[in-house]
Amino acid sequence: MRRVALFLLCAAIGVACGSQTSPGVADPSQQLVAAVASFDVSPERTERFIVGLFASDRGDVALGEVQLSFAYTSGPTADPAPSSPVAAPVPTSAVFLPIPGTEQVTGDEPTFDPPEGARGVYATTPIRFPEPGVWEVTVDATVDGQAFTTSTLFEVYATSVVPGPGDPAPRTEQPLPGDPAVEPESIDSRLGFGDELPDPGLHQTTIADALDARRPVMVTVTTPVFCVSRFCGPITDELARLEAEYGDRVEFVHLEVWKDFEGGVLNQAAADWVAPQGTERAAEPWVFLVDSTGTITARWDNVASVQELTAALDEIVA
Repeated sequence: MRRVALFLLCAAIGVACGSQTSPGVADPSQQLVAAVASFDVSPERTERFIVGLFASDRGDVALGEVQLSFAYTSGPTADPAPSSPVAAPVPTSAVFLPIPGTEQVTGDEPTFDPPEGARGVYATTPIRFPEPGVWEVTVDATVDGQAFTTSTLFEVYATSVVPGPGDPAPRTEQPLPGDPAVEPESIDSRLGFGDELPDPGLHQTTIADALDARRPVMVTVTTPVFCVSRFCGPITDELARLEAEYGDRVEFVHLEVWKDFEGGVLNQAAADWVAPQGTERAAEPWVFLVDSTGTITARWDNVASVQELTAALDEIVA
């Protein structure tokens, strides 16, 4: 089985990114690049849209907000394009969304040189794309006082393949630590580098048992060791911190992506959530929140901020 492609930013959609800067900037290394960081975009979902910004020799852009506009370019490969024009979501602002661990960093303007290594993406409020096909997002940003315009293509799929709000949670019976039938690193990839489980609070119960007990569950699907992005480890660490705060009211579960990383074999438990219809569009990291009735109430793709997670938890335990 070929290794599943777990994508981030440009790699996430397999298309080129392009950019333009204000006049006078000729060096391509100085240009701003936009890369869509959203997974599983579909007309079936109304969700935030996230995009990362960077320049090859200046690093990632962080802080502040930017402006996004959208345009429909073509229909899906297998289907004809709609005969009438497609109305795009209205232009909108996108605010900086920090990854866990850098949320204390603040600033009003986008910059290539954020304090304390702030990293993250830019996120809109929930929006919906009305038609599947290839779309273009154009980003207008002023970074360190310089105006940039950059654009990139991304795909809106006809259907969503990852469970989301309103869907029943998969009744996953993932292996727990000490299970002799599985290798320890298939429970948490960090166990391949030591005997001690880094976050035991995330491996105390199966999702199926939590659902049977009518307990809310927060599930993260990540591979802390083999992640191709820089986001998986911080998200897993943040769930461990939240487990210490909310664990008396909510179950917290980490599902390791890989059963066999070298062989490219996913854990079935992870596939239940991020690849239930096959691995072609599999991606990580993901975080899901499930209520006491077993219904998914929220999901976060790629980047989940502390503020987003705590707000959702506070609502579900209220």
